[in-house]
Amino acid sequence: YLACARLGVVISPVPMQFRRGELEPVCRLTKARALLTVRAFKDTEPARIAAELADGPPVLVLGADVPPGTRAFVPGAADAQARARAAELERAADVSADDVLTICWTSGTEGMPKGVPRTHNHWLAIGVAHYDGAQIRPGDRLLNPFPLVNMAAIGGCFMSWLQAAGTLILHHPFELPVYLQQIAAERPQYAIAPPAVLMLLLQNE
Repeated sequence: YLACARLGVVISPVPMQFRRGELEPVCRLTKARALLTVRAFKDTEPARIAAELADGPPVLVLGADVPPGTRAFVPGAADAQARARAAELERAADVSADDVLTICWTSGTEGMPKGVPRTHNHWLAIGVAHYDGAQIRPGDRLLNPFPLVNMAAIGGCFMSWLQAAGTLILHHPFELPVYLQQIAAERPQYAIAPPAVLMLLLQNE
């Protein structure tokens, strides 16, 4: 996300549960130039599903073991040449704070997901408001139970983590015993929990 932000790449993160029916309109509406995913997730094969999209963009897969019709996306060495090239690309991108950074998807009150564009300035404002409202302090540890495609996760934890320069503890998919173990072991000063999670906690002594 941070590299994309600096290079002027618009990110449109989607839930791992999305399949062809959701992915095709997302790719079409965003005019996606590439789709980045993984080979396997739980009992599904996201890379294969992405490669079979009608008129879909090129599919990049994290790691070297990739299915046919896709390309491996493997981080390279951050040597001096790579850093110089990154700086050159960043200068060429000439990113403005009013440029769109993300298009997140929400179903709202209907079944079809709807894209919500947000600029760098949108996220900065949300991040500052949440950081102040939640009384997060510099260096705090934040436990985020939401996937980082979720606007609450990005605005509520990711942006506040950047503001605090602290530690971001990830947790997804939600599993109550793991969540409680993380609270005990990681000792976060802040965590987000939707009402359903709070009900689970209340009902399970």
